[in-house]
Amino acid sequence: FELPLLMALLVRLSVISVSVWRAKRRVAVLTMFIVAAVVTPTPDPFNQLLLALPLIILYEIGIWLSVWIEKRKLIVTDSPVSAATL
Repeated sequence: FELPLLMALLVRLSVISVSVWRAKRRVAVLTMFIVAAVVTPTPDPFNQLLLALPLIILYEIGIWLSVWIEKRKLIVTDSPVSAATL
């Protein structure tokens, strides 16, 4: 459940941009399915899917949260009132 927060924090600190999260989406989904296959005790694909789907949903929530944070950063930096005028 901390994946979206970690993604948003990295965007907030300008370590990674949203375009990187979007570009690496396929790799992330493949990695999530590999992790789900290793972690689940049975070779059943249904159980692997039950573990991978929440991870994918959390990844997408992290992208949405990162977009929101990036938009807020643009609004704050593009505002006509700067700290020097206050």
